[in-house]
Amino acid sequence: HYISRTLVALTDAAQRMAHGDVTVRLRASGDDELALLANALDRLTVNLSTSIAELRSERDLLNSVLNNMREGVLLVDRSGHVTLANPALRDLLLWPEDLVGKSPLELTRNVDLKEGLEKAGERSSVLTTEIELTGATPRRLLMHATAMNDGPKGVLAVFVDVTELRRLESLRQDFVA
Repeated sequence: HYISRTLVALTDAAQRMAHGDVTVRLRASGDDELALLANALDRLTVNLSTSIAELRSERDLLNSVLNNMREGVLLVDRSGHVTLANPALRDLLLWPEDLVGKSPLELTRNVDLKEGLEKAGERSSVLTTEIELTGATPRRLLMHATAMNDGPKGVLAVFVDVTELRRLESLRQDFVA
């Protein structure tokens, strides 16, 4: 009966861990095989909960950085569909929040953007190009894009709004002329 009760408790704890409950603790005493297994499961849950806390902290930090950047950040997968876009890019391009899985061409009818992302995916170095967007609010964006070959494959692009800078350069040239 002792072995059966202990095995049921170990099985129950293992199933709860498998479903994501990392607060399970068995606190077995003794030096038999079942106590050693229970202690190993306890150590496993402690290590697992520590790893999960570290991953959550890293995720929160990355989300905070992306959400507070003034530059637009876009990540597209190998097939050219949006995987990630920070709020600055969505505001800059007037994109909706539910854009994951859509192509940039579908969101912004701009061939230069599509071609720039495709060229960046084929290169081993950073592609820097300027894109002109027309519409209700015309903008000029400087795009730095690079292929991501480690981790999630795709293209990472950072966009900087240079509309005002180009306007000032044009004013300066007109003044000099």
